[in-house]
This record gives sequence, structure tokens and C-alpha cells, in this order.
Amino acid sequence: MLANGGSTANVNALRIQKAYEGRGGISALVRTMEAHARKRGISLLTIGVEAVNARNLAIYLHWGYRTLVHTETEEGSLVLYYAKELGIGNTDPTHTQETKAVCVCDKA
Repeated sequence: MLANGGSTANVNALRIQKAYEGRGGISALVRTMEAHARKRGISLLTIGVEAVNARNLAIYLHWGYRTLVHTETEEGSLVLYYAKELGIGNTDPTHTQETKAVCVCDKA
């Protein structure tokens, strides 16, 4: 289950312009989302990535989204959904602190 309206939520459509990649903006945004989710009582976050996107998959695995929970085909592409437990006592040092995030986004 990707989201259940209670303790599980799904992160959807993280995007950043190429010019801003590698500056930590998305990482900071994800840390902020995780902290907010914890405060709301969400203990499990899921995130999807197209199977052909090895770079993003590696980033999500690095962030702790390591449990494969679902696969599906969307618009002809295989999408892999991974989960990360956020429960109290999560000691992942890269994702436990709250961080302010600034998002530079294109209007799509």
C-alpha cells in the first residue's frame, strides 16, 4: 500500500530544474517532508522511481527508502515503489533533523 490516509503516505513527483541539481535542495525538501510526516504521526513513507532511472533510485536508496513495496507500469514505464520507516527512534543521522527547504520550481 502506497498510502492509507493514516500512518502511511506517498511522496509524489519530486522535480528540480537541471540547473539546480546537486545543490541539496531536494534532499533538504525530503528531510523536511519526513520531519513533518513524523509530527503528523506518519510512520511509513513510500516513494516511486522509474526502473530505468538508476541515478534517482540510488539517491532514494541512500535516503533510506530500501524496502520494495510495489511495482506497476505507468505510461509504459516500470515504476518501483520503495518505503522508509519513520517511526520514533529512527536514528538515520542524515534524515532526523528538521531542515528548512527552499524549492525553486517551474510552473508546469
